[in-house]
Amino acid sequence: MSSFPAGITRVPNLMLSQLAMGRLGRTGVEMARVQEQLATGLRVNRPSDDAVGAAIIAELNARLGRAEQTKRNLQHADSALAEADSALNEAYELLLQAKSIAGDQINFPSTADERAAQARIIDSIITGLVHVGNRRGVAGHIFGGSNPTTPPIEQFLTGFRFKGEGQGLVTDLGVGSSIPITLGPENALGSVSARVNGTRDLEPGLTPDTRLADMHGARGLGVGDGPIALKINGADPVTIDLANADTIGDVLKRIEAAIKRYETDNEIDLLGPGGVSLDGRSIRIDVLPAPAGEPAYELAFSGVGGAKAAADLGLEGESGPVVFDASSALGLATSPRLTMTTPLAALGALEDDLPLGTIRLRSLGRTALVDLSNAQSLQDVAKAIEGTGLGLRVRIDPETDRLMVVSEVSASRGQALSIEDADDSQTAGLLGIRSFDHETKASDLNFGRGVSVVSGATHPDTGAADPSRDIDFLIHLGDGTPIAINLSPSDTATVGSIASAIQAQLEQGLIEAGLDPAAARVELGTGPNGLRIVQDTTIPGFDGAIRVEAKNNSSAAFDLGLLGGEYDPGAGVLRGADVSKVRPENALTALMDLREALMANDTAGITFAGERLERALSDVADARGVAGAHARRVDSELWHLEDRRVVDETLRSDIRDTDFTKAATRMAMLQTQLQAGYQSTASMQNLSLLDFLG
Repeated sequence: MSSFPAGITRVPNLMLSQLAMGRLGRTGVEMARVQEQLATGLRVNRPSDDAVGAAIIAELNARLGRAEQTKRNLQHADSALAEADSALNEAYELLLQAKSIAGDQINFPSTADERAAQARIIDSIITGLVHVGNRRGVAGHIFGGSNPTTPPIEQFLTGFRFKGEGQGLVTDLGVGSSIPITLGPENALGSVSARVNGTRDLEPGLTPDTRLADMHGARGLGVGDGPIALKINGADPVTIDLANADTIGDVLKRIEAAIKRYETDNEIDLLGPGGVSLDGRSIRIDVLPAPAGEPAYELAFSGVGGAKAAADLGLEGESGPVVFDASSALGLATSPRLTMTTPLAALGALEDDLPLGTIRLRSLGRTALVDLSNAQSLQDVAKAIEGTGLGLRVRIDPETDRLMVVSEVSASRGQALSIEDADDSQTAGLLGIRSFDHETKASDLNFGRGVSVVSGATHPDTGAADPSRDIDFLIHLGDGTPIAINLSPSDTATVGSIASAIQAQLEQGLIEAGLDPAAARVELGTGPNGLRIVQDTTIPGFDGAIRVEAKNNSSAAFDLGLLGGEYDPGAGVLRGADVSKVRPENALTALMDLREALMANDTAGITFAGERLERALSDVADARGVAGAHARRVDSELWHLEDRRVVDETLRSDIRDTDFTKAATRMAMLQTQLQAGYQSTASMQNLSLLDFLG
């Protein structure tokens, strides 16, 4: 209602009108605001309605927006994980069916034709598993890793190549963590690759083209930046700027230029005909002897301003500069890294063995001869091997100076990768990539099963140690002489240690039999991989075949490929099978092993395939467990997210939304106030001076 300021003693009509209209206007504005609140259902329609409340509402809106996006992410992840679980379950059922077939073929008599029929069933299971592996979900191909747009499994010759890359796609949970929604390499269905690990350090040396970035440096920390200082014969040091030097050749040129400037300025001859050059892994400086009667010429290098470039280049040691003089020309070794551009001539391990010869690759039922005689660098070697079309890649072990040959194709046991020497050059061994070499780990043989031996056997009656029960196999030479071989676990570190143990016991057995210890030997030899037992056929009686017999239920002879080996009577050689083949290990290879064993009516092969299927089933079950754990985590986060959303929306509603009861009461009060104001104003406007005269 309208009222008058207390300090005004006389109220003109104009003031009265102005005051009345102002009060009525404010009441009308308030009524309009309340009407808007009732119409929109919002108490705060603009920041001016409630600045503090509007700021809180804006923050809550942002939080709810983020929560909505996180909810969509979680729902997407939940769908993707449900599809992954379904695919893994289907894969499990297929593998379980194959495992059942393997068990039936082992436990019940079957003919070759029956097993061939079962092999066709396994073939259909393989096809089904490939379809499962290539299945699409809401996020793309479930097993496609970080590239879910491309089917991850493809047929490659007689095997399958898994092309999934990366660790898989993930979805943001909004809590600083993520959930995978596709499965990457090394999943339960397909591992990407297997490798022939290099067994020999190639000892790369320096060349003028060796990049400084490709050097470990004398301190093992690479080659640092910064200039180096050269002091000649104790004179003031000369700073050599190495800025923008890219190769060790650039460094040599700058050092030699600095020395020649000193020679010109001082009219002396310091450098010999060798100049500043490279020797293996070190820098060489050819310093001439000083003229008779003069002090010996000495060159010393050091870092400048704390820079470590001189130390990294092998020109400065821990105790001070390396002094170069007429009797000492080499710096410290700088350990260049092995790279694909490294020339073969710079490899210390090949120093006396160039040019290279030919290697043989066996994989996927094919054989490729790779002629490396024209190779000039490791890149040439890699291109020649990768160009065979067998799904191979050549890589450098990042931890060593060794090559690795990586096979990307899953194949059966008989079609796995094998790398052999094809001629007397022993090129595969020289490069360290022969798959069956002295340094090959015994644990890698037989696709990771290794070599099992019997050890620590005791007599069943006395309980005392019985060495005769530790014999793993007998070697029957051509004259019928049996040589007992007892391998211990300590003998099975590498192929070389196994061969040495067999050789030692073979020689001892020959001596005990009264024969020449050189009458027989064990070797790896060249050509096809496998252990070889060689006998001297010129010795009378040694015209029979060499035969190996397993003893005490030991599988050592089988694991070494000696059981069923082929005997060459012309050479007097028993050639063992190649047990060092390499392939990716996954569910597909287990199924292909079973199919191959069924077709060959090979009971032992069926048994081994069944064991691999058991591991594949375990891997799939583990993968399902992981997917289930992720799904449970997603469900839990969805519940928590919903709880947080309800709290935020409740708080926002309390601040933003209209209290209709309160607003309606306020509206009624304002209407009454406005009506009273109109009436009061009207009555006051009708008064005149006469109304106040007696």
